[in-house]
Amino acid sequence: RERNERMTVGVFLSQPLISADFHTPDQQQQHLVGAARSPHRYPKVRELGIMLLEIFLGREIDSFRAEPEAAVWLRGGQACAYTDHRIAKWLFKTRVQTDTHVLKPLKDVIGRCLEDKAIWASVTASKRTDKSGSSQISLIRKAIHDLLVTPLESLIQVNYEDPYDLKPLYEQDAAAFARQASDATRPAHQRRHKQQADILQGSLARATTSDGMGIHGEISPGDIELGKRWLGDLDKVQGLLQAGNTPQKVRVVVLDTGFSPKHGGLHYDIERGNYKDFVDGEDDERRDLTGHGTSIARLIFDEVDLYVGRVFESEKSVDDSFELLERGIKWAVAKDADIIVLATGTDVKTYDGVRSAINTLPDKVLVIAAAGNRDHCERVVFPARMPRVMCTFATTARNCILTTLNPGPLPRAYNFGIFGVAIQPEGWDMTLSGTSYAAAIAAGLAASLLDFSRQPVQEGERRLNLEGFEKMNVVFEELARDNTDQGYSCIVPWRLLHILEEGRSEQEHRRRIREFLADLLSQRM
Repeated sequence: RERNERMTVGVFLSQPLISADFHTPDQQQQHLVGAARSPHRYPKVRELGIMLLEIFLGREIDSFRAEPEAAVWLRGGQACAYTDHRIAKWLFKTRVQTDTHVLKPLKDVIGRCLEDKAIWASVTASKRTDKSGSSQISLIRKAIHDLLVTPLESLIQVNYEDPYDLKPLYEQDAAAFARQASDATRPAHQRRHKQQADILQGSLARATTSDGMGIHGEISPGDIELGKRWLGDLDKVQGLLQAGNTPQKVRVVVLDTGFSPKHGGLHYDIERGNYKDFVDGEDDERRDLTGHGTSIARLIFDEVDLYVGRVFESEKSVDDSFELLERGIKWAVAKDADIIVLATGTDVKTYDGVRSAINTLPDKVLVIAAAGNRDHCERVVFPARMPRVMCTFATTARNCILTTLNPGPLPRAYNFGIFGVAIQPEGWDMTLSGTSYAAAIAAGLAASLLDFSRQPVQEGERRLNLEGFEKMNVVFEELARDNTDQGYSCIVPWRLLHILEEGRSEQEHRRRIREFLADLLSQRM
């Protein structure tokens, strides 16, 4: 993007526009006249500080370049790579720190964003005291959370009293969904996806099911078959990854409305010791009054050690919903969970207990949460919008996003979409759609990859570790490469099969996949 009509050597991300200099080191010394010679350690944090400063002052940072004091950071009247950062620091010192009417938490956060010393000091101190072997990324995340996120959340909660609202993500009414998809008045970019979303054509009468969750509609056989083909391709990938000799099964914990062995006409069960009822406390009597949690559990990869925690009774949240969810997360940790699935969310505000429980999870735990559905929320819900959580959106079997179903993408690197529209596995008597079910399928894929990484290696093979948020993000990003849609990264699991050579044995295929994933992590981590 061109800026100031002349400078085109930078990359500008979001707002505020901060350049990334691509000069060689020698050129940088000449180019950065009047600017700081050493960059901010955390560019995105710097951007946040400038954005907050712009909001506070009511002016974009560019507009201050005409101020006489800013001339020292301009070369011939032109901005260099760190001009705006230097101007922001000057404005903070002269107009924010000296203003006694500015709330202290806001002052603190802006200052910590513009200078990286506080975060760096926190990370350095944590390194000295940390005995759990936390990664550098985890320490940085913790410092950012403690020094920036917590003060801002406290400021908002004190000044903006909104009621808490937490409930399972109940997908929108099928008929209304179909009307939205066929609305000729939609913007052009939405009409373009009408052909991709032709599963919504025709009668989508609501099925007479007891759960009332998802789009349990009368969908055409062709659409159902397309979805079954997608699931069949996923089965091929999971079947190849599964060798049957994993020393420890992957543990997946679903926190939802419970579990019923006979829901939907299927007889599917989990170990009795793997069920916990936080609502009624009756662990021996497994129940799910809605069927939502049961459907989530059934969509997950079969070859896992599956646990279900009942933290909701129905679609209506109650006074202790947050407390039960927090207890459920801690129970999952006690069960040594590898993956936690949360098809729940609130569009109102966060809850400290749940936020803290997620942020203090062991690094190895991956949390996958549903993004929410557009009829209930215009933006991604909490906790899916937390940086520590893998947020999932729902795609069609053609790996395309429906804007009528999904909330807008998050302004961050990962917005993973995966199959979640018109799902009807073999033997099911209902068809499901929604980001809740996409989260379940994403969890199943993650579990099969994690199971693969734990299989014993043969002589000459490299060990593979796919535990945790960061590593699985890298793999999912690769599986969505070259398949983005409107800012969403749509996962295609069978991309793993594209790297294989015909005529090889399954063992050779698995060895090739292991090498591919190991190389991928070494390059991007």
